[in-house]
Amino acid sequence: MLYEWVDFFLKISWLSVFAAVLTLLTKPKGARFFLLVVGLICMAMLELNYANSDFDSGYYDNPVWIFSLIIGNSTWLLAGLLSLFYLKSHFFGTGSKDTGSIKDALSVIPVTADNPAEALNSARQALYLEVETILAQLKLPDSANIQLLQSQNYSAVTFVSLSMFQPAFPDGALANKLGTQSLVLIRLDAHPFMRFPITYSIRVESSYKLQEFSDVYQISLEQLSGLITQLLQGERWHFKPKRLKQAPIQVWRPANKPRDYKQWRGVDIVMMVIPPLLIFPLLRRIFFGKAKRLKLTTGKPSIEPRQLLQLDSWQVAIKGLQAYAEQLETEFVNAMQANTSQFGKLNEELIWYWGVDGKVERKQYVFSIGRALVFIKIYAYGDDLYIGWDAHVNAGSWAEKNIGAGYAHHDGTRLDVYSIESEWHQPNEFDISDANFALETVHATLVKLTKRLIKERDVDQDIDFTIVRESRSGVLNSQQKPASNEKKKRFMRTG
Repeated sequence: MLYEWVDFFLKISWLSVFAAVLTLLTKPKGARFFLLVVGLICMAMLELNYANSDFDSGYYDNPVWIFSLIIGNSTWLLAGLLSLFYLKSHFFGTGSKDTGSIKDALSVIPVTADNPAEALNSARQALYLEVETILAQLKLPDSANIQLLQSQNYSAVTFVSLSMFQPAFPDGALANKLGTQSLVLIRLDAHPFMRFPITYSIRVESSYKLQEFSDVYQISLEQLSGLITQLLQGERWHFKPKRLKQAPIQVWRPANKPRDYKQWRGVDIVMMVIPPLLIFPLLRRIFFGKAKRLKLTTGKPSIEPRQLLQLDSWQVAIKGLQAYAEQLETEFVNAMQANTSQFGKLNEELIWYWGVDGKVERKQYVFSIGRALVFIKIYAYGDDLYIGWDAHVNAGSWAEKNIGAGYAHHDGTRLDVYSIESEWHQPNEFDISDANFALETVHATLVKLTKRLIKERDVDQDIDFTIVRESRSGVLNSQQKPASNEKKKRFMRTG
């Protein structure tokens, strides 16, 4: 009886290795479960066939057989573990290693126009305009409160959000107090070099139900328009977007397969039927040998992602000059473009933020030198003219991440596939120098124009042109903020 338990334990150990290999090599989880069940069935059939054979009689009483049983199963267990590490390092490894202090020297990413960040920005803007068009075509009641938002460029999460509140009683004591509220939140994700490079995750909330739709590859405008109409009318809504395959049995859905390269995923099946320590070196020699490895990269945008560390600032409010905001803005842009075009860039940005009564949209100018950013604000507040700027050092940077490996369609060349992600860049003293020069340039230009405007309009007001200074050591010693530790919801209804 003891020998039977030993045999059972060793077989379970080998199945554990089998399951570990499937976990690392197969996606999604449905494929892992299917192959694991197939392995269990095959092992059960072999055991039944072996138990009914003549050789099985009395083999548990033979010490030589028991010894060979233990050695044989242990050998296969060790072979599986070794082949697993060999497989990960030679077939699916990227060849990239921790370079330590020379990391910056190796992080050369070409600037391209069709990188994932730009693709997300374009898809988000197109979706935002489509929703705006739908809302414009619908006959919306005057009592409806609708808020349409979109994320900023190069945000960590790219989204379009539509919030709606429809009062149940437009008039009377309960006007704007009792009604139906709904939300449509669409998150966009990039999948470079895939058949569907942009996918959507849609979350719909209403008074009837909450439902999420993941891996959506196409959003029908007719369906989206119908969904918004049903939500505004407070009806039970129905929404069936086109989604990607999430399990092998979903044969009616398309799979998001690589478009520009091919993957080889038959290694795990071969590993189960041929001794792994013999087959992997042979396969690697046959299929890859000493062939060169090429890098397939998405490239990056010309603008870095923003993780801002604030430095100095200055601001002033001048009484009675609100009518000259546009004039001062034009003079400032012309002066900066004439004097700083060789070493800096001045861009206009449209931004939004949450105000007291909802979304507020504004325009600002950004003067940049390297990682230094200075935001210039010239606004009219009632009868007053507000002029100000605040300087920052940008600690955001694009970094490469490996998203797959395979081979080229045309010649079978081995490929390592890379995309980009936002990471932290530790500021240095040269970034501080760029910021010092940028803010002093902006401040000198604004002071000159402001003094001239005050003199021309004969304004009797004491103005402090002193810059509000901040510590440079705080920026140099800053660290990346830790990620949120919020617990994820374990039970969530999905579509």
